[in-house]
Amino acid sequence: MENNTGFGQNSLNATVTGIRNTAVGSNTLPALTTGTLNVAVGESTLFSTTSGQENSAFGVGSLFLNTTGSQNTGLGRNALTSSTTAGSNTAVGHAAMRSTTTGSFNSAVGRDALRFNTTGFENSVIGVNALFANTTGERNAAIGVQALRNNTIGNNNTALGFQALFENTTGTNNTAVGNTAFSTGTNFSNSTAVGASSVITASNQVRLGDANVTSIGGQVSWTTLSDGRFKENIAQNVLV
Repeated sequence: MENNTGFGQNSLNATVTGIRNTAVGSNTLPALTTGTLNVAVGESTLFSTTSGQENSAFGVGSLFLNTTGSQNTGLGRNALTSSTTAGSNTAVGHAAMRSTTTGSFNSAVGRDALRFNTTGFENSVIGVNALFANTTGERNAAIGVQALRNNTIGNNNTALGFQALFENTTGTNNTAVGNTAFSTGTNFSNSTAVGASSVITASNQVRLGDANVTSIGGQVSWTTLSDGRFKENIAQNVLV
């Protein structure tokens, strides 16, 4: 045990061979035995960590249940408090990613962002209550207050804007860009809505703008792409 710094009751109390750890506050890193390069600031931060490495926790209860998880960052009261063995998560904000247990490679910025995520991984969130209800959904991206708020198990969704994709719960591969874009619809998939208040009513749709849009144009005509499938019974248009 070397190069460790501890201030506060029970801080670094069990450390045996861990090195370069810093603990500031009552009950910070009290269970650490062999972990290295951890930083805990605030009462009961990294409370359960035994051999985890390179974790940073700032705020009361941050990363409280982490045991062997490594390379996590929790900033805010109860940020990542339930994480046990997960790694490479970043949670910034009060109760951000509070319920995450083993989900890894997530980033959440904002109060209650990814609040109920448990095992979902590779989600990226910025905004208060963004992806709030997500539990196991994976590879979702949400930027904006309450963006993708009600998503639970939907995967591969992208929401940009206030309450974008707000009601989606199980839908996958959706994209919403704009204030309240695609805010209704719980399980549509593979649909894209661009523009404030743009609405999707079924899967496999693309919608530009809301009901007030009067013109959509461009410098060239709209091009219909070939579906790439084999064609049958094709006759050449030959003049006789």
